[in-house]
Amino acid sequence: MRSVNLNFLSKRFAIFSIVLVLFMSIWTLKRKPGKAALPPDPASVTWTHLANLYIACEDYKRLRGVWPPTIQWLTNTVALSTPGDLSDGWGGNISLLPLTNSPGAILLISYGADGVPGGSGTNFDLRYVLR
Repeated sequence: MRSVNLNFLSKRFAIFSIVLVLFMSIWTLKRKPGKAALPPDPASVTWTHLANLYIACEDYKRLRGVWPPTIQWLTNTVALSTPGDLSDGWGGNISLLPLTNSPGAILLISYGADGVPGGSGTNFDLRYVLR
């Protein structure tokens, strides 16, 4: 029967392990970081903020019995989930307007990337009507 020199195998395993650890360490240090996450889409951010303001307006109506007449009345009565909900994804303000042709309804609106009424593409107005 042939005998195996365990001391010889142990040395080989130790050397292999050291080389593997060194290789993995160097590879980890030299590796380029992954691509950064894409910034959030401004329209998606705006829809989220409009939805959060819609919920805050619902809370206001439950407390007062009517829709809030202005953003200031809303924020003085109801705590917003985040203060950033008052702006759209492009940094403009979200407006709260009464609908004159529909009594008892209000409009939450973002004027899009250009900040002026109307437009198409990224300049399109994003709106929620609350009845």
